[in-house]
Amino acid sequence: MTDHIINNGINTGINGNNGINGNNPNNINNNDPGIGTFVRYWLHYNNLTSSFYKQYGASKKIKDDYETKIINTLQKNGMEKATIQIGGGRLNVVDKREPNQLSLSKVQELLHGYYRHRGGKDETLEIMTFVRGNRGYHINKLLRQSNIK
Repeated sequence: MTDHIINNGINTGINGNNGINGNNPNNINNNDPGIGTFVRYWLHYNNLTSSFYKQYGASKKIKDDYETKIINTLQKNGMEKATIQIGGGRLNVVDKREPNQLSLSKVQELLHGYYRHRGGKDETLEIMTFVRGNRGYHINKLLRQSNIK
């Protein structure tokens, strides 16, 4: 397969031959403005996504800080069970149970604990070797942006 250079949505080919010719459906046709449009839209939405993630992270941190202040104030005043009525709705302090991350090192630690509790031979090393060797992976193709202004 031949590598091709695409500049500003116009396929120049590796040798600057203004396009890829042939009947291969994978070839990019100079008469098809799609690739240039696709690239411009991808860049626009990639930049927009990046901006939203930054805004989301900043606003979530501020929201979490206020949540902590509210809960601390209610706890300090012995009102943790209070219901705050605002805007036709209610706010209550609740307990949310979230399981710990189940990493391979955590699984290994739990297996050691299991064998210690059960007694007998600790087969953790064999199990973890098997799991790591058969874990597998999936490869996804994506576009990576570098030095685009």
